[in-house]
Amino acid sequence: MTISFKESNLYSKAFKTEGLSVDAKKAANRLESVLDRFRETAAVLAEDVARSVPQLTDHSIHHLDALWTTASQIAGEEWALNPLEAFVLGGAFLIHDLGNAICAFPNRIEDLYGDRWNDLVAKNLIEKHGRRPTKKEVSSPPDKIKNLIVLQRLRQEHANACVALATKGIHFSDGPYIPLIEDREICGQLGRLIGEIAASHHWPIEKVASKLNQFAALSGVPQDWQVDALLIACILRCADACQVDRRRAPPLRQAVFQPEAASRKHWIAQQRLNLPTVRRGSGVLEFRSNQPFAVDERESWQIAFDLVAKNASKELEQTSALLKREGRREFAVRRIAGAESVAQFSKYVETEGWLPVDVSIQITDVANVVDRFGGQALYGENTSAPVRELIANTADAVRARRNVVTGGHAPSEGKITIRLFEDEHGWCLEVVDDGLGMSQQVMTGPLLDFGSSFWTSDLALQELPGLLASEFSPTGKFGIGFFSIFMIADSVSVTSHRFDQSHSEAVTIELEKGQLTPLLRKSTASEICPHGGTRIKARLNRSPWTEKGLVGKTPISSRENALVSRIASIAPTIDVNIDVQVDSQTSVRTVVANDWLDLSFSKLWNRLCDGRGDRMQATIPETVRFVRRDECLGRIAFHEPDYSTKCAVTVGGLNAGWLEGACAGVLLGRTDLMSRNSATPFVDGLMLADELKRLKDAEPNPYDKPAVHLTAMMRHIGVVPSKLPMFMTYESDAMTGDSLSDWAAKFKPGEEVLVNLTGTFEHDDGLGNSGTLRLYRKDVDFDLKSNVVLAPELNTVSLLAKLELVPKLGKSGKPVSMLTVVQEIFANAWKVGVADIEPSWMELEVGDYYARESHDITLEVAVFERPKRV
Repeated sequence: MTISFKESNLYSKAFKTEGLSVDAKKAANRLESVLDRFRETAAVLAEDVARSVPQLTDHSIHHLDALWTTASQIAGEEWALNPLEAFVLGGAFLIHDLGNAICAFPNRIEDLYGDRWNDLVAKNLIEKHGRRPTKKEVSSPPDKIKNLIVLQRLRQEHANACVALATKGIHFSDGPYIPLIEDREICGQLGRLIGEIAASHHWPIEKVASKLNQFAALSGVPQDWQVDALLIACILRCADACQVDRRRAPPLRQAVFQPEAASRKHWIAQQRLNLPTVRRGSGVLEFRSNQPFAVDERESWQIAFDLVAKNASKELEQTSALLKREGRREFAVRRIAGAESVAQFSKYVETEGWLPVDVSIQITDVANVVDRFGGQALYGENTSAPVRELIANTADAVRARRNVVTGGHAPSEGKITIRLFEDEHGWCLEVVDDGLGMSQQVMTGPLLDFGSSFWTSDLALQELPGLLASEFSPTGKFGIGFFSIFMIADSVSVTSHRFDQSHSEAVTIELEKGQLTPLLRKSTASEICPHGGTRIKARLNRSPWTEKGLVGKTPISSRENALVSRIASIAPTIDVNIDVQVDSQTSVRTVVANDWLDLSFSKLWNRLCDGRGDRMQATIPETVRFVRRDECLGRIAFHEPDYSTKCAVTVGGLNAGWLEGACAGVLLGRTDLMSRNSATPFVDGLMLADELKRLKDAEPNPYDKPAVHLTAMMRHIGVVPSKLPMFMTYESDAMTGDSLSDWAAKFKPGEEVLVNLTGTFEHDDGLGNSGTLRLYRKDVDFDLKSNVVLAPELNTVSLLAKLELVPKLGKSGKPVSMLTVVQEIFANAWKVGVADIEPSWMELEVGDYYARESHDITLEVAVFERPKRV
């Protein structure tokens, strides 16, 4: 038989009127009567929790009533509350979880929308798709994600709703508020306190200690009936944390509301736990399972362990310490049996067919892990990598501040200053930004949490509502780049404070290589960034001007120029201003935000090449500027196919590697590699096709101009542009794939077709003139035999294999060799399988060229024979 909550020790003693004066009896009866009506209203509202978020275990009036029994167990039989304290505690019990019901908010679900809603949508979509969502995706999430966000937002806001519920009540439609505490006098004097105590179950224990360490009273009741707010708050948080047994997961409610699969694990976890018991005289609360957890219920067992051994045990320990520190009487229950380990807990909450193990990953040598995965093992010998990572982090901070302050509408605001200077202890690198700045919580949390990115953390959602769902896209996302500084430094200090905080909030963290126990201290005046932001100072392990140093061997007179060139090459397309300074010299504006769009191509190329691109400037004029929706995605120049150079790909404005091929310049891209030494350009085949059409219209003979390079680029990303020029025969200088198919169809069974993949040959005219000639009409006067086709590969394979395209030829989406392209065209033209026309390789005479007199052209060719059978 279920014991009524009114029979619990705390309730029954509080409202027992025997021995009270007439006035005290009247006051106690008044409080209990108001609490009864309060409960009736709360019971109706509590039912809306299940309708709003059916995934949650029971939050009905049964749960709220059961808190009295659990609280009485924890406090102990000797404990007693006065009627006023019992009223406040009962009110906090009733309200503390009502914020999980949508009806608790005046405008219902609309009150959950806004920046925090959008952030959660964005976070869930990022986890699902592995990319940042579009604005449309954020504004219209799938129903499954929307339902999940409702749960997450209610969990975020339910405590914040408590004060309004206690002081105002519930607001339905356009009508007036319906109070939960009907007695206006009591509501006016105690409503806010009840709401704050109810909300405090979701606060850190330190906030409870600082905000609720007070006593309250009510007029019209005995003067000695005072409310110890701190004590009542501690009873609430302990009872709520420990009330996780089968009473919270009735099978009938589970059948009615049918929670989703992930939530069912929580229901099973609590269904398996019997009501806890207290070991008499021991101060130990004991949970036992009513049946063992099977093998397929391992995750539910782990949830039970987390609920009891971690969460509930932590609350008991923290509140016990707080009450003792504040001179209050401690509760009878202070710990939970078996909470010290999974092995001990499994003695009480049993398993069948398997043994629980500690699922937390242990890293015993953190310093070694950081050195292995955050240093040379990841970045190699590239001494620029640590500087690139620091620029990436500081640029993210600048962009984040722009977004927070102006919504991203000030694209040139903010700067990074990079300084190299020497003091009595050696050379130092200092990187300063006037970006967002970090709170102490960030500096002692995500900054030092190796492998964890701040930008998608719960702390970021809390401190920067709206940022994750905005157009802000951080470059840093792996949480390891900061530690690369130890590749070039023995120690580092980080000083920071939020731009919207006072200088007194600035703190400094000092770290030494190999010792990841940081020193946290208040920042000195000289360390603080005047307008907010972050200062990183690294003491280098060698001079930056040596051969293996940060910049390299450099004469003293050239140091400033060398550092300027190096930083510009590291961040060639960045959207943040960068200043560079050597010692006490005047700082030099090295990169102006987004200036790569306006630089001459020769200056851009020189920047990309770390100041060593002069020899190329005169020979490579800009050919193509790729633009999508008014955003420039790259600037490149094509040149002769026998001349090899490279194209940079940048991520977040930072150089993420080079792509070898028949073009020079830079393309913007993305990467999923922690080392950021390779990236995929945003430019796709559809853009290439549009650009090719433009070039083809402008230049009738594509073999004389860059159009042929674009065609090759498309092929090397897995696309065969059948209607674009790719081949040359004696009939045509610019034959498409479709045309080649028609041409090949004319050959009879048994006839051969010769395919050359270079388009070049070695010649010697007998007059001392020799070398390599390209079979382009503009260069050489030549004739080809009628069965020869030139299909030059060009020097673009490694570059073009990196580019992505929507339609792809092969199932694998991998680059397609020109030989494969030709073989498939011939197979289709001859109506045979590709395997039926495997070529043989030979050196044959394929035509003649004319230089004073006629000369044979001998080339290596793939020989295809049309099968005699159909």
